[in-house]
Formats: sequence, C-alpha cells, structure tokens
Amino acid sequence: MSLIKYPAYRRPRLYAAAGLIGAMATWLAFGSLQPAQAAVLQVSPVRLQFESAQSAQALQVFNSGQNPLEAQVRVMRWTQEGGADRLIPATDVVASPAIMRVAPGNRQTVRIVRLKPTPAADEQTYRVLIDELPQETPAKGVGLKILLRYSIPVFIAASSAKPADPADDAQAPHKTDLSRVCAQFTPRRGGGTELRFSNNSPRALRISSVTAVSTDGKQQLIEDGLLGYVLPGKQMGWAIKSPAPLTAGLALKARFNDDTDAQAVPLEGTCR
Repeated sequence: MSLIKYPAYRRPRLYAAAGLIGAMATWLAFGSLQPAQAAVLQVSPVRLQFESAQSAQALQVFNSGQNPLEAQVRVMRWTQEGGADRLIPATDVVASPAIMRVAPGNRQTVRIVRLKPTPAADEQTYRVLIDELPQETPAKGVGLKILLRYSIPVFIAASSAKPADPADDAQAPHKTDLSRVCAQFTPRRGGGTELRFSNNSPRALRISSVTAVSTDGKQQLIEDGLLGYVLPGKQMGWAIKSPAPLTAGLALKARFNDDTDAQAVPLEGTCR
C-alpha cells in the first residue's frame, strides 16, 4: 500500500494510473489524525461482469461520512505483461459521470458504458478506478484526511461464452474448469518462494483461499483471502511463505472464481 501526500490546499487534476488489483482501497493521507469529520467513500458492487453484447452496467458510490465528498472515476484497460499488472486509459469503455460530488448520507449512480458493444472473440478486461479527491477547504479540526481509491475489476465475456443462467446456479455448485491451468513453486531472487499460476484458459482466473496439501493429507495455509487474478493466456506469481518442506507430490488447493468449494491443482515442475 502506497502513501502519497497531498497538501490540503491543492487538488490534483488527474491521478496517475496505478496498478491496484482486487476490489481494494489505497489510503492517501496528510496532516494529523482526526478522521471523525471525514467523508467516507464506499462503492458497490466490487466486480462487474458484462455479457458479450451488453452495453452498460451501474456502480453505486456512497458517502457514509459527515461531509460532502468529491470523486473521480476512470476506466482503464487491464492487461498483464511480464508478471505484472498494467493499466492504460480505455477509449472504448467510459464512466458517466466522471467527476461527482456526493452529499453526506447520499449515493451517486455511475454508469459504465461500452461505446461499441460488439461481441469480441476473447474476454475483455478492465479496471474502474474511483478516487476520492481532496477538498480545497478541509473541514475545521480535520488534520489527517483519509482518501480512498477503489479498483473495480470489469470483465466482458467473449462472444463464445454461454450467458449466465440463474437456474443453472441453483441446480448445481459452480466448478471452474482447471484443465488449462497449472501452478508451481519457484525460488525468488534474494530468497523466498514464489507461487506462480499459468492460465491458458479463455477466462480470467480469480484465486483465493490457497492451501498446500501434502501426500499424507496435511494442509498448510498460504493465503486465507484473495491471492489475485491471472488474465487469459498470462502468468502471475506471488511471494509466499514456503510450505515446509516442498515435498514431491505436493498439491495446491484453492477456490477459483465463484466456485462454491476449493479444488486441487497439481503442482507442475514447469508451467507452460
């Protein structure tokens, strides 16, 4: 988490693109702490999924604080290169409104709109960045202002994807196809271990609740919450505490996407 200091009398015109992944907030602070008077930014939902020809969806921006808040909304195309996330401004998906002022206790609807909602052959991935902006005249007695940033993942299904059917969800637990997914433990430069996933499937992979499982059934928790995302055709790795020892036949158990239960993924010597 990065800390960026802005003086209270100055407002940034635009925030630089940041590779913030997951539905998370970055805290930006200045001054001395008296947060009771601050506006509090909240966003719902924390993830958007478009059907291939769907043109728009909505986010709700809430102000649960005691002061008005101003926020900026940007849509970024989300890619992964060299094992790192990359965000660049999107030109085919926009947010309306892009700048807003929300009174205490109120909400603002933000529409995320595809300018040309033509089905694409591959899944498209974006991030909606919602930044709380510093007030030009802070409320009296407020020294430390906590400014929040939300990074909302957006997925647009490929033209070949089957539309979601609520009846199917009610009949059977969802289970992600892992036939084109592999994982491996690799040593990191300078010490430590990296857990790397390779996703050769046509859909992004959300990985959470990760456990290493040995041949005798013993489990070691690696990540209790969200580990991260791997976009289609990409590899991503995360530094972890090494399971001890790294024995032959070790398997990995994790929840993927919206699966009800965890699945086991055999660890490969090399992810291709």
